[in-house]
Amino acid sequence: MTSVPCVGSGILTNPTDKTVPTPMPQNSSRRIKAPQKPDKEALHPAYVLHSRNYRETSLIVEFFTEEYGRVSAVLRGARGKKNAGKSRSKPSTGQIAQPFSPVLISWFGNGSLKTIKKIEPAATGFALKANRLFSGFYINELLTRLITAQDPHPNLYQQYQTLLLELAGTNDLEPLLRNFEILLLKEIGYGLNFQLANGEEFEPDQNYHFDQQHGFSLSKFQQGSQPRIDTFNGAMLIAIHHNDYSKPETCKAAKRLTRLALQPHLGSKPLKSRELFVSPN
Repeated sequence: MTSVPCVGSGILTNPTDKTVPTPMPQNSSRRIKAPQKPDKEALHPAYVLHSRNYRETSLIVEFFTEEYGRVSAVLRGARGKKNAGKSRSKPSTGQIAQPFSPVLISWFGNGSLKTIKKIEPAATGFALKANRLFSGFYINELLTRLITAQDPHPNLYQQYQTLLLELAGTNDLEPLLRNFEILLLKEIGYGLNFQLANGEEFEPDQNYHFDQQHGFSLSKFQQGSQPRIDTFNGAMLIAIHHNDYSKPETCKAAKRLTRLALQPHLGSKPLKSRELFVSPN
């Protein structure tokens, strides 16, 4: 296992989490542990997920932090003529607040929308290209949509750093995206349980029905008939559970499974990032 240094978190590894989570209904009762109120003078490591224009010269930025989860904050004076005239040797706050950029931030405010007091780059951002860039946008959009504000997810934060490193490399995209989606579902309290409700394991030659609320059950699907979108072959489910994406059909099944599992939590609003892909994910 290769380990690399990461910003604000000691050592980053490439873990393979094989913990079997318990399926949970859509009205998950997972308790959100409110973090202690941060010292507005202290700088906290974070990644920029998304930013949008706010008023004439500001941005609203979504940050992902290890200690405080997702933080929405106003970055004042990040746009406009004042920033345009700054020295190239000292980037403007707007230039710093780019997606996939590791930063150090401090903030203040009692409401859900904070105000950034200080922001500075922590390291060089990740230069992603083509579908790897679009994959990063996709993951950032999932985190922005599905992570509750100020709900810490330190394990997910570590895995996000790992994912960015891998997206900047040459590893196959499909396993990277599917594994992160499965972890994200677990972290928000709706983990996939890769076994039947009675505890029985999957049989490779059987087919199984997936229900977002109740998990997997033996399917009545008959061989030779048109398969349903929520029906999965046991051999493919076993492969997904063991992170074996060596067969193209397993990748397709995993994408179908995670889409079904994520859909109830994303709602009817489509993901903008999916429109970017040449081959949609």
